[in-house]
Amino acid sequence: MPIQVKDYTWNQTGTHVFVTVPLKGMKKEKADIYTTDVYIKVNFPPFVFEVDLLHAVDDEQSKATIQGGTITFELLKKEETQWEELCFDGDKEQVLQRRLDAQERYRARAEQKKEQDAMARHEKEREAVRRQMKVEADERRRVETEKQQKLEEADSAMAQLDVKSPSPASLTAALKKDVPPIRATGKITVKFSERQFKTPVRDAYKQQEEEWLAKQAEARKAMEAAKSADPGEAAHDPLWYRDKAKDFFKHQDYQSCLNALTSAVTLDPSNSNLYSFRSACHLKMSDFGAAATDASKALSLLQPPVPSNAPMRLKAHLRRGAALKALDDVQSALFDFKKVLEISPDIPGVREDISQMEAMLLQQD
Repeated sequence: MPIQVKDYTWNQTGTHVFVTVPLKGMKKEKADIYTTDVYIKVNFPPFVFEVDLLHAVDDEQSKATIQGGTITFELLKKEETQWEELCFDGDKEQVLQRRLDAQERYRARAEQKKEQDAMARHEKEREAVRRQMKVEADERRRVETEKQQKLEEADSAMAQLDVKSPSPASLTAALKKDVPPIRATGKITVKFSERQFKTPVRDAYKQQEEEWLAKQAEARKAMEAAKSADPGEAAHDPLWYRDKAKDFFKHQDYQSCLNALTSAVTLDPSNSNLYSFRSACHLKMSDFGAAATDASKALSLLQPPVPSNAPMRLKAHLRRGAALKALDDVQSALFDFKKVLEISPDIPGVREDISQMEAMLLQQD
């Protein structure tokens, strides 16, 4: 358990709160600082300092300075009032809810800033296009002005020579006499490379597309091998192994179920259902690391997340969450159980598991 730092000092002005925390001789590079508008924390193993603030501060305008073996927080008050004390005094549920609310406000601000940055980039691109259009329009006006000037100069020269004004056709021919002749027409043939996808080629997605095509080719090869096999040759059919695995699982013969699913995965490595099923088998055998690995593989094959694959993603998240919880990776397990609620909010027991894990994390802090 980390050692809580208690010998900090604090003071305030009408607009700011200052909190000074000693680093206990630890190097500043090891200090990890986390703040919200109602909570500050410094982790510098084996020590940790955290405070739930009495009132909210402006965390975007606040700052932390590490100097002389101490960390000094300069926190800007949202309301210019005198604080009776630094810490918020409430029960565990109030403190936890307060922290979760602060995290949600931080996430909302981050999303808003992301949208604002995207809008700013979009406006900047539009402004660049407008500037380019203005440059091109100015260039066209310059060319037209030069042409008009040349025509006026030619008219003036003809008037001085008292010569009959030429026709527009002859004047145009005179202006074009130094222009090279028009090149002969030709034909350009364009051939496009064959492509499996309807979208344009992008270097950033090239590897993902190649992996997807390779998986599809392997799956087709396995299915073709199964179709071309003799009717009694079941060793080439992954569905046969899957059905055998279901029968073994039903009779609690989990080792045989695992062997059958491994053979099915070998024949059809792009089938997410097989990996998810094998994850459930690993859970029954208490092999939680392998269960989490197979569930992760199933989720990677269930991309992109669409309504049609939601039931399979739900099962994979449930199985990986259960495995990670058994491995004491509570933070990662909490992520999977929250994903389950996003897909289907009515799964029995999930909300209770989430509350239990949040309480465990709070105790660890």
